[in-house]
Amino acid sequence: MNGLSRFVPGIAIATLFAGAMFSGAFHAALAQSDEPTTLEPQSLDAVPVDGAAGGNGVIVEEDTSGATWSTPTTTPSAVIGEGSSSIEVNVLKTLGADMAGVLNGDNGGFQPDLWRGTPRQAIDGLLATMPVHTTSPAMRDLMRRLFLTQAIPPEGEAVDGGFIARRLELLADMGDVSSVERLLAITPGREASPRLIRIEIDINLLQGDFVRACALASGSGQESVDDYKQKLLIFCDVLSGAYAEAQLGLSLLREIGVEDEDYFLMLDAMMASEVPIVDDLSNLTPLHLGIVRASRARLGPESTAVLPPTVLSAMAGNPDLEMRDRLVAAEQAASTGVLSIEDMRTLYDGITFGENALRTPLTTAETLPGPEARALLYQVASRQTVDGARAEVTSLALETARSTSLYAMTAQVFNDVIKQIPPRTDLIWFAGHAVRALVAAGNAEAASGWLGLLRGSASLSDESALILAQLTPVVRLAGLDDANQFVRTDIGVWWTSESGTPGSRERAVLYYSLLESLGHPVDPSVWDQLGYDKSTVDDGDGVGDDVAQIPVLPDPVLWHRLTGTARSGKTGETALLALATLGTRGTVGAHPLAISHVVQTLTLVGLDTEARALAVEAALAGGL
Repeated sequence: MNGLSRFVPGIAIATLFAGAMFSGAFHAALAQSDEPTTLEPQSLDAVPVDGAAGGNGVIVEEDTSGATWSTPTTTPSAVIGEGSSSIEVNVLKTLGADMAGVLNGDNGGFQPDLWRGTPRQAIDGLLATMPVHTTSPAMRDLMRRLFLTQAIPPEGEAVDGGFIARRLELLADMGDVSSVERLLAITPGREASPRLIRIEIDINLLQGDFVRACALASGSGQESVDDYKQKLLIFCDVLSGAYAEAQLGLSLLREIGVEDEDYFLMLDAMMASEVPIVDDLSNLTPLHLGIVRASRARLGPESTAVLPPTVLSAMAGNPDLEMRDRLVAAEQAASTGVLSIEDMRTLYDGITFGENALRTPLTTAETLPGPEARALLYQVASRQTVDGARAEVTSLALETARSTSLYAMTAQVFNDVIKQIPPRTDLIWFAGHAVRALVAAGNAEAASGWLGLLRGSASLSDESALILAQLTPVVRLAGLDDANQFVRTDIGVWWTSESGTPGSRERAVLYYSLLESLGHPVDPSVWDQLGYDKSTVDDGDGVGDDVAQIPVLPDPVLWHRLTGTARSGKTGETALLALATLGTRGTVGAHPLAISHVVQTLTLVGLDTEARALAVEAALAGGL
């Protein structure tokens, strides 16, 4: 069945708490009872839309770091940056809203000349390729900082406000609501831009703040009333109980040929006090998702592989969906950053398991699908008081997600549990899991205790020596050997610990490639030890060689553009090309040549921290 094929009669619609943030609604959904409630009409009178500028013509936002950032809207002469990298701006007014940003080189962003030397047309083309749904934390962080940085916009003719709008749209596609709100708050002229108003409305719809969304829609003027705005205003009529006006509006939309069966059926269901069932989830917009939330629509299960994170997040918080389907959606939403780690933990905690499963979590987990197994193991690990037991269930949970796009998410969920497990000799077997998970969760410093334990006992314990040798790639790529003054384990010792194990050659190729990309040459004799894989070599016999298992290399155009751009020192363009080269799959399953090329080019433009983060992610995803 396509779209909303049916309703569930006789089920009243929940009272709407306009303005509720997603996290609050999510927690409420977990505790929701089956008691019916009624739809109370809301007062949706327009509320004043906050002005974007103060009396001095400067938009100001107080950052959490304590620094205050401003976007001038007057036309003074200015010098941005210092020394040889400074840029003199004589008529800042021409930069307009497109220069707005909440980050700079001092608080996690980039320098103001980020886009210098790159035409706007090239940047626009690259922005269209951004992997905003990637599960890579390092890639998401790099994109977020690029889009939030206050910098001179790229050169080229364009409508003022187009660049900032595109950045905001990409942040919204990433599901980074807080970043969108921060950037919108300091964007001059946003109250006069239909495109920026649309972005703000969408964000409020996704959060369930219908009062604010309707106020923005009704207060933005009538000069450009398109289908989207008409549909939103009709939704607002339904929320406020103005059913006659809403029905008239729906009739007019149908008469002029507007096609959106999902929208029509959901609103009809709301006015009839029925709960719609949504079967086709592939084309749900923020407006649809707002109506889904307001109507308590039941979301039918669908393959989550093709769904955007915002829809996955809605599925995770839908109490009428089967818990198994909610878990699958939630894990994928959390892996893309749309669902918070705290909400993921809450959902795990909300699963009910039998007493036997809780008593025998290790054996039970082996019989459950991955999401349910991780939920069971998280419950047991977070409630256990015996360190050894916590370590056992945590290690199994990490193993279920190893070499998948869910490993970083799983490490973050279990991060608090791992930090409570003390590095002890009797838990030495857990050291490898602890170090990898802490690094994956962004807590490399917390891994020092386990590494110190391993280093101190390696000369006395073969087990410690083996674990330390196997951790060599992660330790070296993450820079933990230098930071903690550990003696670097020789590559030969690592290869001895790996040689002959399944996939050892592939792991070695990845490790050596990443080392060289970070500026640590690997001796040719070490490469020679790996031999040549005949399945990847054309032997000239005319018979197709089996390369089905080899990861796909990126587009040659991207490859060469990335090389040339990095050599020319164009930071922003290089970063965008690197992100486009890795694509949505990111570091999971990336070709060793692709990831090492990206890492190397990022270091050429001074993005060493970003390069190292990607290298560590790739190493963990590759089983190192």
